[in-house]
Parts: sequence; C-alpha cells; structure tokens
Amino acid sequence: MKVLTTARGDTPQVSDEELLRVFRQADTPVLTTQMAADELPITKRAVLDRLKSLHSRGRLEKMDVGSRAQVWWISDEDEDESDEPDYLAGFGAAAGTDFGERVREAHEELGAGFRDRAERHAKQRDENER
Repeated sequence: MKVLTTARGDTPQVSDEELLRVFRQADTPVLTTQMAADELPITKRAVLDRLKSLHSRGRLEKMDVGSRAQVWWISDEDEDESDEPDYLAGFGAAAGTDFGERVREAHEELGAGFRDRAERHAKQRDENER
C-alpha cells in the first residue's frame, strides 16, 4: 500500500537515485510511469514529473507507445555511472548537502590506507620468505 504522507503529515521525499534504483532493480528493461509509481511512496503525477526531469537531464530515455503512454529506461550514459557506489542511498534527508562527498572522501582515504597496509604486509611477507 502506498504511503503518501509521512508520520508528521508531510509529503515523502524520493531522491533521483531512489527513483533510478527502481529501474535498475526492475525485472523488465523498460517501465511505464505506473510501474515506477507502484514502487514508490509518491503519487503517479509526482513520479511522471520526476521522470520528465530525469529525461531532460539525460538520465532517462523514453518512447511514446500510445497516445498517452510512454515507456522509460535508464540512458546508456547513466547506466555507466551506476557502477559507482551511491553514497546517499538511504539518506534522502542528506540530499543537497556535502554528506555524500564527505563519505566518498572517507571511502577513498580508507581504501588508500588499506592498500598501503596490504602492500607493506606483502612486502614483509616476501622478505620473511627469503
């Protein structure tokens, strides 16, 4: 069942990434507006507006399949970006802040530290084997 208001009575927010995730996790290569709306806690009209916005920014493609119907799919360019982790997924309230960038920086710093440690360990292991 759709939840069209939050516990506080305001309209729920859905990020672009949350909407695009519906497409990435779909069992079909294209979705209608209704199919996407069925997966989100916002109205069909709100979903259509968001789909049009994503289309205008090149993140979605669309095709008219009737006098009033379209199917939508993730653009090839956006599909390539989906391999990068979405650091804001599940943090809709942080949209519009630098939270995602700060998490990305922490991820890179920790990854670099891990690689350095792994290299030192491998080097020490090689020296011990000699």
